[in-house]
Amino acid sequence: MLHKDAGVNEPLLQVRGLWKSFGQTIALKNVNFELRRSEVRGLIGPNGAGKSVFSKILAGILKPDKGAIIWKGKEARFKNVQEARRAGISIVEQEETLIPDLDAADNLFLGLYDVRIINRDKLMEEARRFIYEKFGIEIDPSVPVRELDPIERKLIEISRALIVRSDLIIFDESTAHLSEAEKVRLYQIIKELSKQGISIIFISHTLAEVLKVSHTITVFRDGVNVGTLKVEEATIPKLEEMMFGGVRKYVAAKLATTPSGKTPLLSVRNLVGIRVNGVSFNLYEGEIVGITGLRNQGQRELLLTIYGFLPMKSGEILIEGRKVSIKSPKDALKNGIIYITDKREEEGLFPLLPVTRNLSLAILDNLTSHKYFVKVREEKNLAKELVKRFKIKIGSLDQAVINLSGGNKQKIIFARMFAAKPKIALLSYPTMGIDLSVRNEIYHFLDELKSQGLGIIIYTDDYEELLQLCDRVMLMHEGVIKAIYQTKELDLNKLYQIVRA
Repeated sequence: MLHKDAGVNEPLLQVRGLWKSFGQTIALKNVNFELRRSEVRGLIGPNGAGKSVFSKILAGILKPDKGAIIWKGKEARFKNVQEARRAGISIVEQEETLIPDLDAADNLFLGLYDVRIINRDKLMEEARRFIYEKFGIEIDPSVPVRELDPIERKLIEISRALIVRSDLIIFDESTAHLSEAEKVRLYQIIKELSKQGISIIFISHTLAEVLKVSHTITVFRDGVNVGTLKVEEATIPKLEEMMFGGVRKYVAAKLATTPSGKTPLLSVRNLVGIRVNGVSFNLYEGEIVGITGLRNQGQRELLLTIYGFLPMKSGEILIEGRKVSIKSPKDALKNGIIYITDKREEEGLFPLLPVTRNLSLAILDNLTSHKYFVKVREEKNLAKELVKRFKIKIGSLDQAVINLSGGNKQKIIFARMFAAKPKIALLSYPTMGIDLSVRNEIYHFLDELKSQGLGIIIYTDDYEELLQLCDRVMLMHEGVIKAIYQTKELDLNKLYQIVRA
């Protein structure tokens, strides 16, 4: 449990009657909220409940339609992020806001320079010292942030919040891309920040971690604050009931054994590529195979090589016993292979394009005439069908996807790729950063596809998800498949031990 004295002081933040709409979609409805100094407030709710919209309003990214924000006893209305940061409110979002090609020091002090000529040596030393003093971790500030580990990048984002002396830091799904060890380190950091008098709003879909780090927990549903509990009063079933009411539970339909004597749907033989060192395995019709291991062991690169995004140096890929040449994602799609990325904002979506175009892009060639002219009516009919099938919550088909919740963005990526009617699906962290309800919808959808004969490979280090969904699990280490297990041979404890052996 974190700092126990939270709640004895006066409110740092009060929100009264906050409303926010995007077209016909009402994101926040008359929201009231209070937060005290040093308090760690968990904020949970289904996708589309308004959590991120609420946090972006507090951080100056969005403007409310009406309502009042009382900050340190005075009403405030922040025009932009810079105003909110100067007032003492910072946000660390799920999708990184760092500039990948700039080094750590430049990212840390970006926008804070008050001189034209910068002493680079002094800047580097200040960045290194600041991060070490706050977190006890040495980071080379001259290294481009794209080369840093996920937790190191997250520490730089947190440092940006601390360097402007924030009184409130909002963590919006900030653990989504972190390993278990990195998450534990972030929990410790939040504990230390609370002890230093800094308030935290911690947004997550993982209820266990919300219970672990919070003093109090607020639940949003359909844009409404439905209640706040002290962590001592909260349980996962109680929080799920507040969030969803009843949730359709997922029960996996697994293969009894790996098919024998049957031609594999996909065969990978001695595949060598970037961070992939002689990988061989088979995938059968109607099978879900998981791939896991410690982070950065070549799992994502394996999927991207099969998909043609990364070059294959040697080896073979066979589909239904036939050798195929896949040198690009277009080749993969022609051969019935799709890939769904975990990097939604960077790789999976065109955020400023409307829902309709985002849904049609994978099969746009089939919706054009004379190579250049889109058949608008057919495209719209396809979008309507996919929105209905995948239960995507939108204001309109013309709405830009940037304004959708994380779960609905993920549904759009799924809908677009499966509109291509694939034989094989390669999924990287398919349920990262989405709530229980949407996660169960995706699980049921994958089961439906499996029953239709689709072969699916899932890369994740969510061990519960692997055991729930997969027929077999492959362990990858240093670019090599070390072992393949039937999931009936595994439990959480054994899988955890195998990965860390």
